Amino acid sequence: MNTIELKLQIDAALPPCSAEPVAVEAQVWVDGSHMEPAHYVDVAAFASSAQSSGHYDIFTCNCGIAGCAGIYEGVTVELSDDVVRWRFLSPISIYGEDGESGRENPQHPKELTFAKDEYIGAMRQFKNDLTRANKQCETGLKWPICDLTTDVVRMNLDDVIKANPIF
Repeated sequence: MNTIELKLQIDAALPPCSAEPVAVEAQVWVDGSHMEPAHYVDVAAFASSAQSSGHYDIFTCNCGIAGCAGIYEGVTVELSDDVVRWRFLSPISIYGEDGESGRENPQHPKELTFAKDEYIGAMRQFKNDLTRANKQCETGLKWPICDLTTDVVRMNLDDVIKANPIF
């Protein structure tokens, strides 16, 4: 079974914060390594994927549209009582590592399996870290995906994951 962490990346030391909002983003780490190539993470999609099986655009562009970053397949999530399974094409984007749309990466199927309690715990820890960072920075945080920091901080995880009151 794989391990998963959802880490908060902050582009400045907290506190003090500059006069401008501080840029933050989520990073998915699997088995102790940052999932490469790196893409923006839609935290709401990540949280929702713990509620029901289905197709999720967990990885996306900073505009919020996965296809903009060459991510056309997304992640198929299968849930059981105690396991979360991801199936996706790797690399997640068809674009080359240089980001040029003219060069396509060859993709191959990949599967990762996580303990459901660890998966939900990763989301809970991320929300706690983001809430703490948001309180420390008077100028606020700037989320890369349509600036959704406030939405993520206010996210009621019990509503997102109704079947999992452990949040």
